[in-house]
Amino acid sequence: MTNDPPNNTGGMQDSRTLDKSSPPADGGKTKGAGAKDCTPPLYQSLPDPPKNLNAGHQHTEERLNRFIGTMDEIVFEFDAQGRYLNVWSDNENLLKRPHHELLGKTIDEVIPKDLADRIHQAFQRITLTGKSECLEYSMEVPEGTRWFLARLSLVPAVEGEAPTFSYVGRDITEQRQLEQSLRESEKRYHDLVDTVNDWVWEIDRNGIYTYANPRVRDLLGYAPKEIIGQSAFSLMPENEARRVAEQFKTYAAKAEPFSSLENINLHKDGRTVILETSGVPFFDEQGQLLGYRGVDRDITERKENAEGLRQAMEAAEQATQAKSRFLANMSHEIRTPMAAVLGALECLAQDDLGDERNRCLRMAENAAKSLMDLIGDILDFSRIEAGKLSLKEVAFALRSCLDDTFDMLKLSATQKGLSLTLDIDSEIPALFLGDPVRLQQVLINLIGNAIKFTEQGSVKVRIFREPRAVLDTNLCPLKFAVHDSGIGIPTEVMSRIFESFSQGDSSLTRKREGTGLGLAICKGIVERMGGRIEAASIPGQGSTFTFTLPLRVAPPAENEKALDRARQPEGLTTAKSDLRILLGEDDPALRKLMEVLLTKRGWKFAAAEDGLSVIEEWKNGTFDVILMDAQMPLLDGFEAARRIRAQEQLTGAHIPIVALTAHVGPESEQRALSAGMDAFLTKPIRMNELYACIEEIITNGKNSPAPEK
Repeated sequence: MTNDPPNNTGGMQDSRTLDKSSPPADGGKTKGAGAKDCTPPLYQSLPDPPKNLNAGHQHTEERLNRFIGTMDEIVFEFDAQGRYLNVWSDNENLLKRPHHELLGKTIDEVIPKDLADRIHQAFQRITLTGKSECLEYSMEVPEGTRWFLARLSLVPAVEGEAPTFSYVGRDITEQRQLEQSLRESEKRYHDLVDTVNDWVWEIDRNGIYTYANPRVRDLLGYAPKEIIGQSAFSLMPENEARRVAEQFKTYAAKAEPFSSLENINLHKDGRTVILETSGVPFFDEQGQLLGYRGVDRDITERKENAEGLRQAMEAAEQATQAKSRFLANMSHEIRTPMAAVLGALECLAQDDLGDERNRCLRMAENAAKSLMDLIGDILDFSRIEAGKLSLKEVAFALRSCLDDTFDMLKLSATQKGLSLTLDIDSEIPALFLGDPVRLQQVLINLIGNAIKFTEQGSVKVRIFREPRAVLDTNLCPLKFAVHDSGIGIPTEVMSRIFESFSQGDSSLTRKREGTGLGLAICKGIVERMGGRIEAASIPGQGSTFTFTLPLRVAPPAENEKALDRARQPEGLTTAKSDLRILLGEDDPALRKLMEVLLTKRGWKFAAAEDGLSVIEEWKNGTFDVILMDAQMPLLDGFEAARRIRAQEQLTGAHIPIVALTAHVGPESEQRALSAGMDAFLTKPIRMNELYACIEEIITNGKNSPAPEK
């Protein structure tokens, strides 16, 4: 890049050091156009000044020398032919060569031809116009490319000398690099902004668009230039614009960022677009808010999907409620006649009918109970599926729960010649808090299945404390294991053994009976109680079902209550034998059955077939207990109970009311208690349950809470 020998690495950057031992090419006779001498008289590094130079002049030049030495600029003086007359610079590292090598040479000898031509042309223009010019150029040096900015000016002639040209330049490489970095950064920013799916924007503090990337066309149909200068709220419906503008004012007043603000906008074609907006404030050097920069994202489809999901969930909820109502009604319609059937069978069973008739009676009773179990399974499964299975938390004796379970299943095992054994860890506490009915339901199902699918051998139940650390010392994780030596479960169906309506082999449903809901219900109950259930099996050798429950140990106070309950005798012992009972029941068969059951105890009996008739009978008669069917014509049992309780508030009297309903579940029980009823019995009603309930409310004087308005 230079016409000089290799040691000339500086191009236009030259040293101001002068050395008369290195004269110019013409032997020191060459003058700059009209100049007296090519030797500049300015620096301390120069040889001694001529003898006729006065001391004042020398002092001035020394000061000028020191002043220029503090500058970052390089200063050259050229004659009209471009010959170096003077060089001023204190930085030889910048010049890359000694000063004296430049003096007397022309720029054509020192720098590349294209740059020398540009300088000659600039000198010509300056001579004609008298105006200074700036020149920006690059030079190659060993370290790479360096950039320079020079100002070229005409130096007027003095005392008849020819005019010269000044060059004042500086290295602007770092500035150029910074500018290049800024350009690259800006380009990178614009490339990213132009390719993102979001609309990137900038608004001033009044909400006027000052920038928008091309994505706005995809979102709203407008080109960036169409919205720049427009209000950010002008693309919204009127009411929405007011709402969003107020929000923006709130944020802008505090110069706060905002995020995920949903707003409705109008597309250029008139359709509605829902955007999610986020923005951050930016400020001037004094910290004053200038505006906001941010992004808008199209969430129309997401909102539509969410709305569709909401509607689907509502539809599903309505379907679930409809199914629940259907199952509840089905339960009611089946339980009501079945209550009469089972009650009648119980009455017959108390008489000696002979072996053959007793056998037929047991068959009918077993069939009726199977049907009731089926209804119970369907209702339980429906509650589990809907997430509405409720659990009680009462103190109970685990051993008693297990003994009752075994008492119910022992006969089935004995009839098949199976051994049914229980092994319970002696270190397990006696009393727990939980739902013993649901626990017993799981055990009956698992043990019953084991007996059902085992033809010979044994069914073993083991209960032990699970060896794992728990933070709550009142928790006692128990593991229940039911092992049988039965037919086992095929490997290919093990993965779905806990699914609904599954029995592994459809032929088993026909051979062994059952709905296939039992294990699904067990899984739902165990998980609802905070536990887990699993199965292992070897086809032809047997199966093992295990479940773990984190049961809570009952505190001492609950232990005493449980013991008190255990000490109470069973059956009717203290109720008087001449009770007067009023029955509200719309089903004729049940009215007749209840009359038989109640008069058999020697109690007086009256009946009414609707709620209004119950109230009239109560007003006109004297009764000790009211048995109230919940679902009756004209006025249901709940409302009839409320009206009776309302009238009792005037007299201070209180007659026990027992709800009789075919609707099962905590909701029905709570509804009965809220209506002011004292007790709750589910159809079909067993004689022992009925007698025990009447015993409880008569002997213990159990009162209901005031009915809810």
